[in-house]
Amino acid sequence: MSSMNEDDKLSRLPEDISSHILSLMPTKYAVRTSILSKRWRYTWMLVTNLDIDDLHPYHDTKVLSKFVHRVMESCKSSQIQLFRLNLYNKYVKRSSVSRWINKAVRLNVCEVEIQYGPFELPLRLCTCKTLTKLTIDNGNLEYAILECPYPVNLPCVKTLEIFLRRNPFVNAFKLISGCPILERLSLEIMWCQGEEDYVFHIPTLKRLELRLVRCTSFINKIVLNLPNLEYLFVGDELESLFVMEDLSSLVEASISLYRITNDHLFVELLKAIKGVESLSIENPKGITDSGSLSDEDVLLGVALPIFQRMKHMEFKGVWRPRLILQLLESCPNLKHLYIEAVLELFWIEAKIVPSCMLTNLTTIKYSSFNGRENEIHFLEYMKQRSLAMSSMNEDDRLSRLPDDISSHILSLMPTKYAVRTSILSKRWRYSWMFVTNLDFDDIHPYHSKNVLLEFVDRVMECCKSSQIHSFRLNFSNEYVKRSSVSSWIDKAVRLNACEVDIQVRRFELPLSLFTCKTLTKLRIDHQNPADAVWECSCPVNLPCLKTLDIAVRTNPLMNAFKIISGSPVLESLSLEVTFCPDEEDYIFNIPTLKRLKLRLVQCSAAINKNLEYLFVGGKLGPRFVMKDLSSLVEASISFHSITYDHLFVELLYAIKGVESLSIEGVLFTPPVLQNTKRLEFKGVWNCPCPGVILQFLESCPELKYLCIEMLEYFEWTEPGLVPTCMLTNLTTIKLSTFNGREDEIRFLEYMLENAEALKTVSITCENIRIEDAEKRLSKIQRASRDCEIYFIGK
Repeated sequence: MSSMNEDDKLSRLPEDISSHILSLMPTKYAVRTSILSKRWRYTWMLVTNLDIDDLHPYHDTKVLSKFVHRVMESCKSSQIQLFRLNLYNKYVKRSSVSRWINKAVRLNVCEVEIQYGPFELPLRLCTCKTLTKLTIDNGNLEYAILECPYPVNLPCVKTLEIFLRRNPFVNAFKLISGCPILERLSLEIMWCQGEEDYVFHIPTLKRLELRLVRCTSFINKIVLNLPNLEYLFVGDELESLFVMEDLSSLVEASISLYRITNDHLFVELLKAIKGVESLSIENPKGITDSGSLSDEDVLLGVALPIFQRMKHMEFKGVWRPRLILQLLESCPNLKHLYIEAVLELFWIEAKIVPSCMLTNLTTIKYSSFNGRENEIHFLEYMKQRSLAMSSMNEDDRLSRLPDDISSHILSLMPTKYAVRTSILSKRWRYSWMFVTNLDFDDIHPYHSKNVLLEFVDRVMECCKSSQIHSFRLNFSNEYVKRSSVSSWIDKAVRLNACEVDIQVRRFELPLSLFTCKTLTKLRIDHQNPADAVWECSCPVNLPCLKTLDIAVRTNPLMNAFKIISGSPVLESLSLEVTFCPDEEDYIFNIPTLKRLKLRLVQCSAAINKNLEYLFVGGKLGPRFVMKDLSSLVEASISFHSITYDHLFVELLYAIKGVESLSIEGVLFTPPVLQNTKRLEFKGVWNCPCPGVILQFLESCPELKYLCIEMLEYFEWTEPGLVPTCMLTNLTTIKLSTFNGREDEIRFLEYMLENAEALKTVSITCENIRIEDAEKRLSKIQRASRDCEIYFIGK
């Protein structure tokens, strides 16, 4: 190992840099580095961030508490930047939490973040002189009670984030008043009963976030006397009247409400922040639903304030177009407008155009365009009436790209998004028609099957490309008419499609597809196996087809093999026969074929030369006859059922010349695999899996690489003989899932003690901590001096 250490550049880093690197990761991972070498044994004790959570790999509260206690006692830093406790999942004693916080204070902590159930703030924390940021999140809403029984003096705190359930004056406001230079405050109050008015008089505050939920049934006041406030956020429920005594510095505001108990409170809040330059507003439920506000009398007809300084406005959520226009009328100097979505309502053009659209509005962003008629009318209205947007188009570099580059860019996205660009400008109105990839699916944002059908019909009729590279239909959710699918495929063929990918529940293939001269790749995948029947009722001539991926339910000789025989240059074939009632033999006499994937049921198959890769899966019912597989390099076998044991043995004999073999779901003695250098056991291998694995190893004398996905519970019996490859060639072992069971350890112990050429063992720990795995395996004597074990955590 001395030669390895010479190249270990990380260990030669200065100690302050090493500890800084460890400070960037959760503490549980930083501590793990102590086992790397003597050089790293104590480095983690100098970290400046302590980030502790109760997630994996802690198995119980006692283990977690012991770990945190040890870390806090061992930390040698003179000052820690961050101390974070995230204990949502396990109930730790309050006294333990208080003790850890006190220790962090003694380490001159700068930032403290506590995410834990109810607890008392220890006295040391309330008077910490080094603290600059404090976050308290109780997590459990039922018991989220914060207690602050001591006087507070936090002279350096600039950021305060608090969540509490009740008694804001006794607890949260006690902390606030004890922070003389506070600049950022985030306060969330849940279910506070009482009729108190909240007065925020904090001269130094620059950012304020308020989330108030069911504060009281009484409409109380929130008084803001914040002369230096620059940003204000108000969220959750609006049940208070905002009174702004001094917000002279306010520049930006954000409103995100899901319920308004009294409509005039919303209007009063808007009046209170009318001096902002930027406003983000998420649509309250009361504005869009049938309830407090209606189309004819938006916001109860109350005159909105004039936002004279407003330059940027965002409408988040789903909005009524009329309400958007009404708010725009209150922003005469608006320049930038962002709209997430508008309601699906019948569009009635407004009689009066907001003044900002005539003079100042230069940018409009609409983020959720679904192609509905009301959206198109609304956006056309906005574009046509916004007279100042022409100056913006002059600086639009993307629009000055050549047509072929623009269409290529649009071809890289799903067609539904490419079509949306038609609303950007006149320059982009028809660019999508020249895309070379047509990619359709039935996922959002289509609202009904008819909308989807009309959209695809329109796109196929409007496409102007002389040749499309890819045509893809993926309709797994909707039943589309067979005639519609057939007409779309026929249109794609007329557009000289190179690749066609059909993934629908039911369809008919047009005759033109079977004689397409430009087709190089074809995929046919039924999303509904019960209806997975398609017919090939005409002669097939696909002179350029190189890749074929198909699934048939019945009559493979009449359908799939008809396409195969009509593809003279086929190189890659994937065939799945779901159900075959007869006893047909399938002969794959394809001289050009290099890759073959087969999932066959109750049939026989004959395969011949030039094949480089073979996959066989599903249910092993057929008998495989390999006439010439001299070129075969790699094979993969994955069966969920084997009808006769001898069929699997015959299959292995047929592919015994491969260099790489992947197997799943087989427990039979293999023949000698003289050329195999790489062997993978996929899936879960249970009793008597170790014996089977060792039998395979004995059959692969030249094996160098062994990968095992998972060993299930088994009874280990040590074999009498050691496989030849372990004595001479096996250099790499990978175990993808290690749970730390005794049977797994005994298997690994056998491999380590007998594999004389072994260099690398990679173990991925699933339900065991890496430290425990290392402790249990590090004591095992290794036959190879060059063997290194690497542990990976999940």
